[in-house]
Amino acid sequence: MVFRLFNQADNSNTRAYKGVGLGLTIANSLVKLLGGILNLESELGEGTTFSFTLDIDYRKNSRKNDKNIASIAIYAPDYLYEKIAYKHLVAYISSNKKNSVTCFKNFVECKDAQLDSFDTLYIYYDEINSEELKRIVALYSSEKDIVLLTKVSNREQILDIAPIFTQVIYEPITLPKVESSLSHKKEIPSVAEDNFSLNVLIVEDNLINQKVIAHTLKGLGITSDLAENGELGVEMFKNNRYDMVFMDIQMPVMNGVMATKHILEYEKKYNLDHTPIVAVTTNALKGDRELYLKSGMDEYIAKPISANKFVSVIKQFYAPKNKSTKEVNQESKDILLYKKVPTEAKVLTNLLTGLDYSIDLAKSREEFYYKMKNRKYKLFLLDKNSANREDEVLMNEIVSSKIPTLFLMGEESILSDDDINKYTRVMYEKSNFIAIHEQIEKMLSL
Repeated sequence: MVFRLFNQADNSNTRAYKGVGLGLTIANSLVKLLGGILNLESELGEGTTFSFTLDIDYRKNSRKNDKNIASIAIYAPDYLYEKIAYKHLVAYISSNKKNSVTCFKNFVECKDAQLDSFDTLYIYYDEINSEELKRIVALYSSEKDIVLLTKVSNREQILDIAPIFTQVIYEPITLPKVESSLSHKKEIPSVAEDNFSLNVLIVEDNLINQKVIAHTLKGLGITSDLAENGELGVEMFKNNRYDMVFMDIQMPVMNGVMATKHILEYEKKYNLDHTPIVAVTTNALKGDRELYLKSGMDEYIAKPISANKFVSVIKQFYAPKNKSTKEVNQESKDILLYKKVPTEAKVLTNLLTGLDYSIDLAKSREEFYYKMKNRKYKLFLLDKNSANREDEVLMNEIVSSKIPTLFLMGEESILSDDDINKYTRVMYEKSNFIAIHEQIEKMLSL
């Protein structure tokens, strides 16, 4: 019975118990495929043991020890030295005779170690308390690779802290796992290549994940504010201006999907430009991304966290500000485009690009203003906000630029006589693409 699929009775994102009900089913299927039987022994109040036996042919290891030299440190109390798992770890690391191994028996030895004495630190999760683990991570994580060793039974317990480590190895410890951890080096983002001047909101309930995300973004030139649950995140969003929101999904008080819904309602109520909302979560099953996009989020980042993942997503909304003004001024495109809804912006961009127009897509009105001041365009195409005082500076700048401008306005917007006299053309945003294209052709031919 326990090997059958099951569903959570509580399927909400604020549920107390995690898991998708597939673990034992998958394990049982794999053992059967390999010709074995998964056995179960259970005693009420004591626990459960699963075991199996497989007949497997012995194959001589043909790996060549041609890896780069590495200095390895292991944090493990001396009573572990006789354990088979520890012996396997040391043996696998030492299989490359170029590697050196240092052992730290306690927290003090590990804390006081010379920074140049090791490149990678292995830590036994079960043999260190949480406070000591935090201090070691804070001391070494920015410069060293830290690999966490633990039992599979701890998977749910360490789910939230796993992203801060270079890798997590679950017992049994095998040579491929160790080799992978030695080749999987910490990613150090290059600020010179990708540097963004943004202010973002991080909505995340786990303190360690908050720090990791904030630290990663700081390396990309991004400042951040922190909210520990969705409800607080919504309030902070209402009281501040942010360029992006990075939203965890499963949080207490209010989950990320519900918080996103409240933010979108607030933007609609006050006719605000849409702020991109990106899901940052451990949920990486097929269909999760589509689910989050359907809920109103704009993109999705799966943990574990890395700078490359953030850069890839941020570039969809903002260009890195790493070019000199001289280089920027040399760029020239046909149309500078801004649409409040990112999906509509992408569709319109693809359609216009297909007609051989060169398009520069601004992800916010602030970026639109920056680009129109620093680059050359033949036409501006953007949404027209109504009764928004913050828009006045941008509108006046557009008028003074004398660049042909096509505004797309909502049906609820009111077009004043002053608007008709000021702006080149105004159309309803629900106009079909053929009509918009014809209008652009006329304006560019003037």
